Amino acid sequence: MPERMAWMRILMVSAFGAVLSTVLTEVNTKDMNRLFHETDIMGAPQSPSWEWAGPADPNELIELMLAIRQSNTEALESLVLAVSDPDNPTYGKHLSFEAVNALIAPAVESLRQVREYLSKELGPDLHEAGCEQSPSGDFIRCVVTL
Repeated sequence: MPERMAWMRILMVSAFGAVLSTVLTEVNTKDMNRLFHETDIMGAPQSPSWEWAGPADPNELIELMLAIRQSNTEALESLVLAVSDPDNPTYGKHLSFEAVNALIAPAVESLRQVREYLSKELGPDLHEAGCEQSPSGDFIRCVVTL
């Protein structure tokens, strides 16, 4: 039985790895402790295959995808393992889509800060500016010009 639980845990980590690892993280170095979107990209290492092609067309539309740290990811993992374990009383009692979204929704303050920043850059009506938010609020997608 413990071996089966270990395999279930490995499968769960693999299945949710991409979702749970796509988050905004803080950059911590000796000189800075800022959110990633505030770092100087010119100082970031570049791929050797990148080549400067000149300035971008300011009218070109780009898709900007922002990921916001999810809440309660440990609780989600525990719930998924519990409903997958035949020996657990909650076996088979899966959460609804809405319940999962509510559980992993980012902190209200995180969303407020991201929306405030986007509103300053794109205007107060983010939907009108070409932005959509995922049901749990952990992703914001905007189609904007440079």
